[in-house]
Amino acid sequence: WLLNLAKFSVHNLPYIIIMNGASDFVTQTIEMQFEGKPKRKVAKKRKTIYDRVQPYDMRRTVMFGFVSGSVGGILTFTWYELLHKVLLPVQSESWGTVVQKTLMERLGFVPIVLSAVLIFNAWLQTRDMDKGLEVWRSEFPLVFAIDLAFFTPWDLFMFSYVDPRNQAIAKQFYVCIWHVVFSYFANRKVQVPHLKDMSPTTPEEAKIREIEEAEEERMFSQRMDPNPAALLQHAPKY
Repeated sequence: WLLNLAKFSVHNLPYIIIMNGASDFVTQTIEMQFEGKPKRKVAKKRKTIYDRVQPYDMRRTVMFGFVSGSVGGILTFTWYELLHKVLLPVQSESWGTVVQKTLMERLGFVPIVLSAVLIFNAWLQTRDMDKGLEVWRSEFPLVFAIDLAFFTPWDLFMFSYVDPRNQAIAKQFYVCIWHVVFSYFANRKVQVPHLKDMSPTTPEEAKIREIEEAEEERMFSQRMDPNPAALLQHAPKY
């Protein structure tokens, strides 16, 4: 197992880390679209330009890639080693074997992982194990049902056509897609339109909007300017 893990870490794990980092970069782009305030519409190109509330957090992307990629990749690899060589060491990939492996993963391995993630995340935020168990009881049924619907078709395809040596990276690739899809629907659900995002109806409102946008641009550029002199230049004078 250690020899196979070493080979996996050299040949596949770097790609998994890169995929997880890329998925976080895309999710930050989605967050920018939904959290950033629509600034103005470009009529010719028919698109909306968004103000970024904050710049891309590259530290978050790097950390997510390394932590999620490493832990998820090694955990997935270990599970498939156990599944293929201990729990169901069948050479032929018949339809019955594929269904058995899918059921063992969806009903055996996944509930344990989801439960651990839900409880641990809640504990990190509250440092209260009772709160973690409460979150697990309230959120696990829905999360598990969504997981079954999203991942079961991929498991059936993967166990049928993907070489067992490449199944860990194939699963992590699909997990990264899941990160992006989940981020899109989660951010879309919490998006709340702001009154300022409504188009002006009179010339006076348009003029006021133009002044407000210019002031917001100035304040945003000050926050982004690393030069202390630029901040002192616009500091209030008493």
